[in-house]
Amino acid sequence: MGCFWASIALLATTITVDASKVVGPLDNRLWANIGYDPLYVGTVNDYALKVLRLMRESRAFRYFRCHNLFSDGLPRGRRLRLPGRFPSPYFGCRVYSEDEEGNPCYDFTFADQVYDLMLSAGLRPIVETDFMPDALAEGEIIRNYGGGAVNTPKDYRKWRDLIYNTVKHFIERYGRGEVERWYWEVWNEPDLRTYFIDGDGWWWRRKGWDAEKAVERFCKMFDYFVEGAKSADRNVKVGGPGLAGNPAFMLAFLRHCAEGRNTATGGRGTPLDFISWHGYGRTDSLLRKNRLFKAMVLKFPQFRGSELHQNEWGQPLRIMGRPNRSPSVFHEFEACFLAKYVHAMLSDESASVDLFLRWGQLAMVPRRLGGWRALTVFLGDEPIPTPVFNAYILLSRLGPERLEVKGADFRSEVGAIAARSREGVQVLVYRFNEREEEGAGAPERVELVVKGLTKRGLTLKRYLIDKWHANFYRVWERMGRPKSPSPEAIKRLSEAAKLRPMDGPRIVEAENGIVKLTFELPMNSLTLVVLGEEFRRDLDLPPVVRRLLDGERAYFKALEMAERGDLQGARRALENVAEKFSDCFFGYRALFALLDVLEEMGDEEGADRVREKLLSLRLGDPERIRLLKERAEFLRSQGKATEASRLEAEARKIEAKLRRPVIWSR
Repeated sequence: MGCFWASIALLATTITVDASKVVGPLDNRLWANIGYDPLYVGTVNDYALKVLRLMRESRAFRYFRCHNLFSDGLPRGRRLRLPGRFPSPYFGCRVYSEDEEGNPCYDFTFADQVYDLMLSAGLRPIVETDFMPDALAEGEIIRNYGGGAVNTPKDYRKWRDLIYNTVKHFIERYGRGEVERWYWEVWNEPDLRTYFIDGDGWWWRRKGWDAEKAVERFCKMFDYFVEGAKSADRNVKVGGPGLAGNPAFMLAFLRHCAEGRNTATGGRGTPLDFISWHGYGRTDSLLRKNRLFKAMVLKFPQFRGSELHQNEWGQPLRIMGRPNRSPSVFHEFEACFLAKYVHAMLSDESASVDLFLRWGQLAMVPRRLGGWRALTVFLGDEPIPTPVFNAYILLSRLGPERLEVKGADFRSEVGAIAARSREGVQVLVYRFNEREEEGAGAPERVELVVKGLTKRGLTLKRYLIDKWHANFYRVWERMGRPKSPSPEAIKRLSEAAKLRPMDGPRIVEAENGIVKLTFELPMNSLTLVVLGEEFRRDLDLPPVVRRLLDGERAYFKALEMAERGDLQGARRALENVAEKFSDCFFGYRALFALLDVLEEMGDEEGADRVREKLLSLRLGDPERIRLLKERAEFLRSQGKATEASRLEAEARKIEAKLRRPVIWSR
């Protein structure tokens, strides 16, 4: 593959960037957002911990969104066969329950673990308050595939109080200023039966569906949601409806929020700080959908200051009737798909939004390729970034001021986004054909002209993502697609995934403030050209999260001691972490690691004291079962048969609950 630099003009696609002309701000909040499902099981596990550390190091991501904050039910099939220590088979955080008298009980233990980890990775939440807690669900519980109840609340005042107490809890934990930077969304895709009891199929399937009637109960739920959230803090940002795509539902919802009777306050209208919908498909269809909903919003003067969120987004994954099997999400095609859409959002005002969010998975495990738009894959013990992960990194290196670009329209095959920072000028150039997943065709020669430069000597770097660069998948293909790569092969794949400057940094001279560069771009590739230095966003972490990072460092340092065989040192370090950080995830995690160390040391009494401590905490069911059985075995060895029998009975009771068939209603 030939790639070269030159300083002479050639017949080529010519792109001109004026470094002296700023056309507006460039904020990566537009694109640097990810979502996945489920919230708890997908976040609090050994794989996700490693991915989140990688995301923090990249500084490339801003917001995350997940389903199932309030869900109680077991998912269909209780998807427990994945490796790694998952703390619970439940998808949700199980925040709400009621005592025998029907009084609300709140427990944010699992939710705190999730948000601790995400905030420590530099991500802020779009808090999706679903699905309905079992104890609060109206009528017979109807569950979706994840076990979440899609019912409306049996008591709207209790629903309002649940939202109020959730917002209040997070303010107390993370600070008012921090929580006011979050987004609060009432539900997910209420226009679909899978997610909401009054939902329907896609809008083109059942024309007789009465949207006005169906949206009525959802709007009531939204009114009480907003009243609860704003009562805790009037400055928190609330919104919805997070639609799959039903225009009739959106119009009815907007009309209610603009001028309808607020069922919670009795007043007129309901605050709506952001308006959200979802989109999957090729770029043209995504833009058409955005234009439809944006035009609908603009009909209501009340919402012209509201943000627009496309908070689920991605390319279609249905290949030959088989969902979730598109290999293109793992290679350069997906990276280019992202870059083109960012360019479209910056260029087409009629279809632009304030934030879009790629929906998929943090990681693909175990040791296989397939699934739902993974950001990373595990072929060994460490995450390997996909090309689209690397594309997020390149986009994050663009500075905060967007520059004028000529000769690279987003509707063309070759496009470009240019920016500047105090450190330099950055230009992202891509070549992309959505109908050519394998990128066939000859390379395109591109001449990049950057003018308006104020410095003469500049450091030049260029990064590239294509079939041969920053792309583990194509190397895996060339290996013959091994199902179980050898350690040497995994090391090679990890190296192939890394972003590296092409040909190393070099100095170029700006003649009369102009630098001309010529390079070749194969089909479906993107490159970042940097004159000076790439931009690096500061990690903006709240104080409580900086303390969490101290706990994380201490925890992993203790694990390294244990791996080296320094069990006494690891024991002391883990005891310190468990005590000092008892109120956060790593203090909880340290107790499990301490238990492993004590068992390896043969300290049975010390290990049992840790088990007793852990059993006093809120745990996932598999962990509780394991600890109950281990503690019962130890107590029997000490002649305490009665207490051992009690613990064994408790373990059997939990096991029986997990063995019950899961009824998946929708």
